Amino acid sequence: MERVSQRVAVFIDGNNVTNGLRRNWAGRQINWRKLKENFLNTMGTVVGIFIYFSELVPRTQDEESETRLVGWRRFLSFLQREGYRVFKKEASEVYEAREVVGYKGNCDVEIAVDMTSLVATGRVDQVVLMSGDRDFVYLAEKMRSCPYGIRFIVVGFQGSTADALKNACDEFIAIDTIIAPLLNPVTNGT
Repeated sequence: MERVSQRVAVFIDGNNVTNGLRRNWAGRQINWRKLKENFLNTMGTVVGIFIYFSELVPRTQDEESETRLVGWRRFLSFLQREGYRVFKKEASEVYEAREVVGYKGNCDVEIAVDMTSLVATGRVDQVVLMSGDRDFVYLAEKMRSCPYGIRFIVVGFQGSTADALKNACDEFIAIDTIIAPLLNPVTNGT
């Protein structure tokens, strides 16, 4: 990415990125501090880096669940200290025959609303969406056609970003090229 003098807002679909990381780079984790530095050094004037997660709040308070929840909250606190603006919401339980069979959670609507609201202020010239989720195609199309002249960049995994999203943006950047040097082996800490 070449540095440009644009005002940029970065929106990260945390669940999509972490799930993609598990699929594509198993056993590794993103160095979130270096990722932020990468955005600051290559994207222009970054007005904010927003990251969105749905979280699974355990219904039982066993030791393993509690340890996982403490680690999760520590991670979110770390992101906030690093300057990320963190949004989280509780994942929903998925039922079949009155039995919980899984959990579903995403923050697509929250990302779209926050991005649209920020663009409407006129404080950004381009937005970066870090996600490969096809659900954002309509948002990309609307951002590109809005009267503010917004440049819409998608950063996603080369092999799993929806082709429709790649085609709907002004520029697609393979996350693989950005995060490969920013990966650390998975540890128990942040």
